[in-house]
Amino acid sequence: MAKILFINASENRNGNTARLGTKLLAGEDFEQVNLVDYKAYQIGQSFNDDQFVEIYHKMATAETIILGTPVYWHDMSAYLKTLIERISQRSGSNELAGRKVGLLIQGANLIDAIKPVSSVIKRFCQVAGMTYIGNASTTLGLAKIKKQLNN
Repeated sequence: MAKILFINASENRNGNTARLGTKLLAGEDFEQVNLVDYKAYQIGQSFNDDQFVEIYHKMATAETIILGTPVYWHDMSAYLKTLIERISQRSGSNELAGRKVGLLIQGANLIDAIKPVSSVIKRFCQVAGMTYIGNASTTLGLAKIKKQLNN
């Protein structure tokens, strides 16, 4: 299993969000999960082909999770929002406790999106017992997170 899991919550597998993640993780042992390639249904929906458990298992076996999202309508992507909501609905033990989590936010109108998206991810980490290591929205901000990867 990869030490670092990069979750690309963009509809574009190789778009700007993926490029930002790849730049951050250059030289690191990481696995990229493109949420667009998985079926993770909304809360309350139950279908046999749901792949949420596969994504969750990858998160639970990684040491560090980097969440990458484009900004759509001044917020995180629906892919990332659905993932967070599904995780919050899991009952029982929390296999994500102790993980480090970084956030990459990419897109237009970042000024309006960075604070609310970061706040949601920080709170998500707090509730799940994970450590939030920061966010970046440009290549200049990547150094802060890169420094935390191996600490």
